[in-house]
Amino acid sequence: MSDLKVDKRLNIAFPVGATGLQVHSAPISRDVFERYWAPITKAFNFAVSTAGISAPRIASLALRESAEQLGVWTDQKNATGDVTRNGVESGLLAEIKRLTSVVVHTPEHGWQAVPLDVARQQKKLDADEYAEVENAIVFFTLASWVPSKGDLPGIYESGFSIADARVTSSNSTEWAHSLRTSTATEDSGKKKEPAASSHPS
Repeated sequence: MSDLKVDKRLNIAFPVGATGLQVHSAPISRDVFERYWAPITKAFNFAVSTAGISAPRIASLALRESAEQLGVWTDQKNATGDVTRNGVESGLLAEIKRLTSVVVHTPEHGWQAVPLDVARQQKKLDADEYAEVENAIVFFTLASWVPSKGDLPGIYESGFSIADARVTSSNSTEWAHSLRTSTATEDSGKKKEPAASSHPS
């Protein structure tokens, strides 16, 4: 990963559990970052200073604690009960999850990308795996925006080395297609491609 030119437009992909599932997540937009910059910055600094290279394991917890300390975890409402500003839980965290897909394998269609919460509802992920994914994608969001551009490769490499993650320009559909192609090549009896070929960059 250290040779990759990393920027805030790239996506992350990583395996989860022992089932061979792949997770693909895209970064939030600048507009969303500017709306939630305070809890994002606070959570990143807290996660890295507290857990170091294990920050991807606790990033979602750090985001919640930081947002609660800032009083922005839940929605802000006016006197009539109308939401005037989405809190981090229903705004930022929901957007991070919306931008995340789980690439699952089915006998009928091979590898397909489905939304994270759909994968959870279909019990493709158990509770521990879901928590692992949520922490990792939150860390990806924090690390995509808080550090300077020049620091991104080193942070990604050290932070995501424990998750076997890859930074990629492929969207979730392209990522699923690359897995279908890789699987088809191996099943055909042809020479197996190097491991990195199933993780486009």
